[in-house]
Amino acid sequence: MSEKTYSVIDEGQKIVKKLCEIYPSVLWQVNPELVAVLGIENKEPTKRSKDFTVRSVKNAEKAIFIMNKVRTRFIIETYWTNWNTWNSPRKEWTILNALLRVSRDEGKLIPPDCVDFRILLDKVSFDWDAEGVGLPSLTGGAPVEFDLDLRPGLDEDDLEDGEND
Repeated sequence: MSEKTYSVIDEGQKIVKKLCEIYPSVLWQVNPELVAVLGIENKEPTKRSKDFTVRSVKNAEKAIFIMNKVRTRFIIETYWTNWNTWNSPRKEWTILNALLRVSRDEGKLIPPDCVDFRILLDKVSFDWDAEGVGLPSLTGGAPVEFDLDLRPGLDEDDLEDGEND
């Protein structure tokens, strides 16, 4: 079994930056310069494959990145096969979903549960990613109005410190 090979999804990188620019109150914990969007080139997704995974750079990998002055600390991974079939809104919502998992604590991720991802569920259904049909664009046209009280990873102390302004 061969190992996965990857390449940067430039369009994904642009979506990360644009989402962070348009929705700074939603993605307050994300530094777009530390996120890489990578496509798996040499494998096809199986029925059990997830549409994407998010992971933080840790241990030896982090040491190698630091030695080589690579700033990436979070990786969003998907299959090129999937990426090439998704429409623009589906790509944007997939990236947003991934970015909501990035914690303000470097190297940590927020678990993908319904409580933490109410901000998405408030705007789209549980099966929003099944087809991507009818999703509003996050980067084209008027910005989507999110309920900022539903942001993942916020403690009561964060809200009292003005994070909700």
